[in-house]
Amino acid sequence: MSSILKVDTIQTTAGAAPFITSLGMKAKYFAVTVGETTVSAATTTTYALSNLLGTGATLSNNLLTVTEAGDYLLQFYVGCVYTSGSNSRYQENYLHVNSTKIIDSRDHVINIDSNYEYYTCTGHRIYTLAAGDVLKLSGHGQGNYIVRSSYGSNFFGIKLS
Repeated sequence: MSSILKVDTIQTTAGAAPFITSLGMKAKYFAVTVGETTVSAATTTTYALSNLLGTGATLSNNLLTVTEAGDYLLQFYVGCVYTSGSNSRYQENYLHVNSTKIIDSRDHVINIDSNYEYYTCTGHRIYTLAAGDVLKLSGHGQGNYIVRSSYGSNFFGIKLS
């Protein structure tokens, strides 16, 4: 025996659209391209954000503003090239919620062949965000480096609950 359930609209008791649709899970999210940012040695610089996807945030002046409170999976991938010639140097990548640093992802780069060094840094965390929270992605390094969108640099958040 089989049954078919057909409905026009699924709603919560308050009349709002549910987290689960007839096609499965529906989650708020945002995604942006990170890149085309030049960072000078020993200077903390906010990364350029562009190409916003999703409805989980708005984008203005390289800052994301969260549209709905909840628990989010936040993740960034930063593809870089170092342009300084030192033999060994560090880079730090930060994710701030409002003025609070919640991720500090670091990399130590060794100059193998006295040439530009290409590398990546990632960071991820599950974090509770409020509607109106402002997210900022920035970096700081011992030498000069460039973040490139063409290297796949991106940042996204998916609302889990």
